[in-house]
Amino acid sequence: MRIPFAAAATALVVLAAAPARAQKAPDVGYAFPSGGRAGSSVEVRLGGYDWTPDLQYFVHDPRVRLEVLGPPGPILLTPPPYWFGVKSYSAPPPLPREVRARLTLPAGLPAGPIRWQVANANGASGTGVFVVSHEPEIVEDETRATAQELPSLPTTISGRLDRVEDVDRYRFRAEHTGLVACELFARRLGADVHLAVEVRDRRGDVIADLVDTEGRDPLVRFPAVAGEEYEVAIHDLDFRGDWAYVYRLAVREEPSGVRDAPRAPAPDGAARLGLPGTADGVLSAAAPDWRWRTDGKQGELWRFSLESRALGSGWDVSLALLGPDGKEVAQNDDLPGTSDSGFEVRLAASGTYTLVVTGIGARSTPPGPFRLTAERARADFELRTVQRLNVPTGGKADLKITVTRQGGFQGPIRVRLHNLPPGFLGAPETIIPAGAPQISVPISLDGRAAVTAGMARAEGTADIAGTTVTHSVLVPAEGSLSPRSPSALLTEQLLLCGTLKAPFKVLQPDREGGRRVPRGAEFPADILIERDAGYGGEVVLQMSSRQDRYRQGISGPDLLVSGAVSRAEYPVFWPEWLETSRTSRMVLVGVGKVLDPTGRERFLTVPLDGRITVWIEGALLKIEAEEKEPALSAGGTATLSFRLSRAPRLTEPVQVELLPPPELVNLVDTAPVVAAPGSDRVILALRTRSGTHLPGEHTFTARAVTRTDGRWRVQAETTITLRAANPSGGARKVGRSARR
Repeated sequence: MRIPFAAAATALVVLAAAPARAQKAPDVGYAFPSGGRAGSSVEVRLGGYDWTPDLQYFVHDPRVRLEVLGPPGPILLTPPPYWFGVKSYSAPPPLPREVRARLTLPAGLPAGPIRWQVANANGASGTGVFVVSHEPEIVEDETRATAQELPSLPTTISGRLDRVEDVDRYRFRAEHTGLVACELFARRLGADVHLAVEVRDRRGDVIADLVDTEGRDPLVRFPAVAGEEYEVAIHDLDFRGDWAYVYRLAVREEPSGVRDAPRAPAPDGAARLGLPGTADGVLSAAAPDWRWRTDGKQGELWRFSLESRALGSGWDVSLALLGPDGKEVAQNDDLPGTSDSGFEVRLAASGTYTLVVTGIGARSTPPGPFRLTAERARADFELRTVQRLNVPTGGKADLKITVTRQGGFQGPIRVRLHNLPPGFLGAPETIIPAGAPQISVPISLDGRAAVTAGMARAEGTADIAGTTVTHSVLVPAEGSLSPRSPSALLTEQLLLCGTLKAPFKVLQPDREGGRRVPRGAEFPADILIERDAGYGGEVVLQMSSRQDRYRQGISGPDLLVSGAVSRAEYPVFWPEWLETSRTSRMVLVGVGKVLDPTGRERFLTVPLDGRITVWIEGALLKIEAEEKEPALSAGGTATLSFRLSRAPRLTEPVQVELLPPPELVNLVDTAPVVAAPGSDRVILALRTRSGTHLPGEHTFTARAVTRTDGRWRVQAETTITLRAANPSGGARKVGRSARR
């Protein structure tokens, strides 16, 4: 985003004593590509929402270097066909901006997710996910019209479904006879998609497929034959698409038979399990229930845990403990944040107890592993807090830390803060009293310090049975919509962010809304900028990243409002396909520049106090092709005739241009034509560039544009399909995209 602030704009040093509650903090969306191999540097596009030019970027792993290669780009509108038909009624995805960046991943970096996030003077974002691997990595070629070839196995592909009806295809050759696994990562990257995967052999027959209706990320395995070719197709189950729908596809060969060999006793009777001990098994439709007997003594405190989802299984599990008399002593179905189970129990009597593992799944659920662990509960504790804390300059905020006490431990815990960013202040040590479940640690930001953000951490120390025990305070990070286990979301990195209070408001004088606007036209909405006394800074009005329902391609620019202006006209374009039977809306934010106490420029984001709401009425301008499917001549030329219809109030010339489909942008030439006032017909010429021919059909868009009052755009579009034969010879061919 290039916000056109003047170099000499007036600014105000803001000393806010209250947090910026009404302002919009930035948020992260995705990284594309979404992963890379340890020991390499990866250029990525980081996508996020309500980003400003002064963003700070953070990576939780200090071994990873992140370099930002440019400012945030323009707002990316979700492309059609979200704008038409049934899908236009879906909740619109948020509108991102992208930043080019480079991630340097040192050799030896462990495989797995690393987290990143951003902050500005409005607050801190949640966390995004980038995955480090130790296997070969490639990136989807988004321009390909055919299946992308994989060089060898194993290979991991970073891709994304960036538009509605997008289907990505990959082809590979099996090197050995045996099982091949295709595992998708999407929800674990934070992408709100439910993917479908389909595998076909070289004859085109489907040999494996799976649809992720439960939001767990699909994994399919199929028997492959050495030397045979296979093709994998990936799409959203509803064929949705968006910039944020990133995924990773890991294709690998697996030894045959290993996954079907449980290391546990047969489920037809209860086996013995020693305390402490571990037992593994495989849940299936034929064996959904397992039992173990174990001996315990009165007063012993034991912890039992049952993992299934954490191991990649699709089975929901529950765990129960039956006493010597056969009655249930303890039971758990789901632990917080997972369908895995576990509990801690003190035995009331000596004797033989029975552990019951129950798997819940459909008959079609593939066999899945589980692991049952029994261990003596030790006196211990865990500390948790929030992952990010916004602190107003010159003010304070409370960091609430909660305690989970284990094994009967009830003693006091000493909490210390480490690596506080410059200007942030906190007590050297805070005591959590004996038996207390939580405590609040006040953190303040010096009102004379720079308003900035930085990573910090905290730890707790306690004396347990004569031993000093220290644990980091853990924080639940965001970024995964389907973690394998709650521990997969935990990090030690806490982001402290200083905030400023905006010295302006963005208001709309027409609170009732409901003005009537022709579709296919710009409507100048009245917007008021209300500034605090002494603030003369510029404010940029722009689309909010999160729009109202049924956005359907409604758009607006980044509009600069100078410091001397308190009222502005924001031009919203209402496309010609909007329905006239309901209202349409636009949500705005204002971005203003201020100085922090040290004179550093910061940008504050304030939402409009409502929505721009209009009723849509008939269009002022129409364009129609006189020949629906004209032919492209053998010489690569075509003459296209269009008829214009315009309302009497349109008295200015109309410019008509022909827009080629994306795959032909650099292969054809056409010049716009201007129709004089009163003219109702235009002719456009199209020719292919030398050495290029266009076999088959290609859909072009004809766009007509004029103005009202010399300022506000009026636009109409129509599509036209050109047919061309496939001539002989060696000229370059252009095929239709397999991704559309």
